Amino acid sequence: MTFDRIVDWITPTSKRTITTLWLHSRWLGPLLNVVMFFACSVQLLGTGTATMAHMQNIDAATSQQWSRQGFKILQIGIDIQLACLGLFWIALLRYLVISRKWASNTFDFDGRQWRRLVWCMALVVCFITVRLLQRTLRIVLT
Repeated sequence: MTFDRIVDWITPTSKRTITTLWLHSRWLGPLLNVVMFFACSVQLLGTGTATMAHMQNIDAATSQQWSRQGFKILQIGIDIQLACLGLFWIALLRYLVISRKWASNTFDFDGRQWRRLVWCMALVVCFITVRLLQRTLRIVLT
């Protein structure tokens, strides 16, 4: 949502096209939220499946099969989330690069430091991605 507002605020009207921004700024936040919600739902389904394998009174082979299936579903959800965050991070960095052309030619934006805010958002996305990679390694190695 913050990135959407920065894009709307900084980008000149003539540059708010699909070819320049890859996606309309109005769709970026809701699309990111929907994909992240879907990925978290898939992860919850996988975790629930893996947990149910240990809560049911079933034989060990079936329990292990459910557990493996649950971890596979969990990994799919993490992969979806990693792909979404990776694409968002690429879009952030690309916007920082292409916005130099028109941001330097316009007024000072009342002294606000919007570029630092976008860099902070890119850093946060990077930290979340590193955390997801750590979760992936923990799942794979156990």
